[in-house]
Amino acid sequence: MTKPNLLVIDDDKIYHFLVSRILDDVKAGEQFSEIHKFFSGSSALTHLKENQNSERKLILLDLNMPGMSGFEFLEALDKYEDVHKHCTVYIVTSSVNESDRARADEFSIVKGYLVKPLKKSAIENLIAQEVR
Repeated sequence: MTKPNLLVIDDDKIYHFLVSRILDDVKAGEQFSEIHKFFSGSSALTHLKENQNSERKLILLDLNMPGMSGFEFLEALDKYEDVHKHCTVYIVTSSVNESDRARADEFSIVKGYLVKPLKKSAIENLIAQEVR
């Protein structure tokens, strides 16, 4: 099985720093072909559209972002079947609102819902499920 690409989409610089530390700890460079970090859903969507290929993409997506929210990103991604079919999304959010979780479950590409702060064990479990 080929290694997937990892996309981290979140507007928070501190979150990106913490995720980078966790990814370093779990040797994510060995687990993923490439790791991309985006501070907006729109920049991640542009990247995905410009890099349409058959490589698997694992996406860690925040819901609450300015500009394009995580839900708006998912709705936009749904329109691009050639990209969408290669993506698996895990929501990573501070929202514990059940309506957010239920709405996320409506999207077929959303495989999990993780609540911040993200822990190393959550990334290890995700790698075990999606990479190995």
